[in-house]
Amino acid sequence: MERQCRTQDNVKIQLSKTTLKRRVQGISSQASSNAQKSWVTDSEADVIINYALKLAEEGWPFSRTRMQEHADEVVRARHGDSFVGVGKCWVDRFVNKHNTHLKACWSRTLDQQRARAGNPVAKEDFFKKLKYMIDGKEDEDPIKPQDIYGTDESGFQDGIGQSERVLGRAGKKGEHFQSTWHQENVLKASLGHQKKGYTDGEIGVEWIKNFDRQTKEKANGRRRLLLVDGHNSHYTRGFLEHARVNQIRVLCYPSHATHLYQGLDVVIFSVLKKRWSHHRDQYERERGHPVKKTNFIKVYALAHAEALTVRNIEAAFEKTGVVPFNPEVITEEMMAPSRTTSIQSILPIAPPSPVRALTDMIHRALARQNMSEDEASILQEQPTDENPLLLTPSRNAVQELASTSASHLVSRTPARSTSTLPRYQPYTISPFKHRNAKLLDYAAVTDHERELQEALKEAEERDERRKHAMISMQATTILHSLYVKKMKVHLEEHEQRKEQKTKKNRIFGDGLAKVLDADEFYNKVVQLEEAAEKAQEEKEERRKRRETHSEALAEWKRQDKVRVERNNERRKTHQEDVEVWQREADQAKAERRRPSKKPQLKDYRIEKALPRPQKPEADEEDEDNDDEEDAGGDEMED
Repeated sequence: MERQCRTQDNVKIQLSKTTLKRRVQGISSQASSNAQKSWVTDSEADVIINYALKLAEEGWPFSRTRMQEHADEVVRARHGDSFVGVGKCWVDRFVNKHNTHLKACWSRTLDQQRARAGNPVAKEDFFKKLKYMIDGKEDEDPIKPQDIYGTDESGFQDGIGQSERVLGRAGKKGEHFQSTWHQENVLKASLGHQKKGYTDGEIGVEWIKNFDRQTKEKANGRRRLLLVDGHNSHYTRGFLEHARVNQIRVLCYPSHATHLYQGLDVVIFSVLKKRWSHHRDQYERERGHPVKKTNFIKVYALAHAEALTVRNIEAAFEKTGVVPFNPEVITEEMMAPSRTTSIQSILPIAPPSPVRALTDMIHRALARQNMSEDEASILQEQPTDENPLLLTPSRNAVQELASTSASHLVSRTPARSTSTLPRYQPYTISPFKHRNAKLLDYAAVTDHERELQEALKEAEERDERRKHAMISMQATTILHSLYVKKMKVHLEEHEQRKEQKTKKNRIFGDGLAKVLDADEFYNKVVQLEEAAEKAQEEKEERRKRRETHSEALAEWKRQDKVRVERNNERRKTHQEDVEVWQREADQAKAERRRPSKKPQLKDYRIEKALPRPQKPEADEEDEDNDDEEDAGGDEMED
């Protein structure tokens, strides 16, 4: 063997004679022997594998840690709380043993909203609207493939946008568009500027105007179709008005689903980012200085030319089913993460009330099946409220569930993250043992003994099958419980995000594709913008009222301060006069004569406080923004 490997494969190997001898004798290796030993039974392994594959299809693949945790829960349910765990290397051995079903790979996070958005309803709606817009009305010609366009925004952060010190007028920040950014513009690209670095409505309007100029001659009066995502710069009033006037139909993809329908996301951007990174690194190595705004377009142009080829652009439209029109390119597998998983539970010992309701349903169903015709006819004559068997088992179970902690399962109200289910309490399952082996090995003499042995054998086989089924069901229940726990966390996060919806969410509320230039959507945009303008005007009016109130309050405080100072001087004069009067009164007492009248404070013209300026009617925003204002003190007391 060693000579054959050296002559044929040019590989030198060294075999152990002891190992060869042990293999010839049928003694397996330690690794092989360990592989045959497993904490999980075959039925439990099948459940774990099927569950892992199901979660992977739906976008929740097991990590090694999660698989080990799930296996620990499954085995602990059978062996009891004393079970310490399957071990650190168990997952590797398990995957190797079942490598025909499982394999390890790197995962890429798919946002929960994106996972839900890729569903059959949104797909059917999108392609229905796409076909309608391409075909046009009866008096319109279909839109030609060369008149269909897609647009998207993307960022190139690495290597550009570093801060640098600039000189300008004192008190001003450097936020203006620099003329040097036009240098090396080999693509003849249009450059826009927004101080926050994001595309806004104003840039969006200029973009649609530039798009119109670039494609109008090619269209030669024909309708054009522009596919966009839900970025707010794509549905401003100015953007849509220009599109409507110039026969540019605008279709928005379903919310959070551009990873399925947008060709730039599916094909172009991944290639573009790779080529950009290559040329950026090459430029910085060769030139010795980083890519900046002044030379970004020159470097980007190289990546642009290699990524946005005719072949790649056609592939982008083809893979998303736009050109040629083909909804079937979005397959069931691509929409798998949006599926809902049904959760079924197994009945534990001493079940709580929701479980008892389902148990009773099963018993009633069996009772109705075993009922004779005479018993059924007699039962039908009784009032329904006197005998629950008259109700169908499912209807009776629904009524009972409605009064338990699991009422949300039969309610029309959607379940929330606070909804709970009875907790499954697993119990230890005894090991597989043939307890009556001696009786079965006993040599039967009579026919009766042989029948008893056959019955005992069938009972043991039936018991073993049920135990296997019980282990499988218990493992499934535990995995489902872990899945429900995980889903409750995601549901809670979803509920929190739902409470913080913005105005954009209201206009794209159902998440489906939108014909942005259609009258219905355009009118909504106009209404929203008018409402936003009105709200802004009201906000400005409130701000002016607050400023006026602040100015009046400041003047009131100034005048009140002067008033307090005058009053304090008059109080001081009054105090001095009282002291003089007191001395005179003491002297008059000594001389036994009546003293003069005591000076009264009211005779010193003490001024009352002027009315404080009233605070304007405040809404929630005013209450948040207004600072607490100090009331001017009246005056110093005696």
